Amino acid sequence: MDSHSHEDHGDHDHDELLPTIELLVTNAQEKRAEIKKAFNESFDLYEHLFNLVSDEAHFMRADPLRHPLIFYHGHTAAFYINKLISARVLKNTDRINSEIES
Repeated sequence: MDSHSHEDHGDHDHDELLPTIELLVTNAQEKRAEIKKAFNESFDLYEHLFNLVSDEAHFMRADPLRHPLIFYHGHTAAFYINKLISARVLKNTDRINSEIES
């Protein structure tokens, strides 16, 4: 094992796949843009993963104790909305569908 503090996971460099955003900054506007870019890239990747699954598979249960995959597709977006409302970045009236988002 090399001198890195994390385990070796094969050919993948986790710092490249999941970069950590340094929060100590001198320019808050640039940092906000970096965070927004990272958020959009990770959400796009998440969406891409769901596009790899057939339409019928979205409604199947891989395990009887788990929700169908479609639940998890919408869960992340609803989670983000709820967190942004909790943080007062968005208003409760900014919801698209409060029943689904709850």
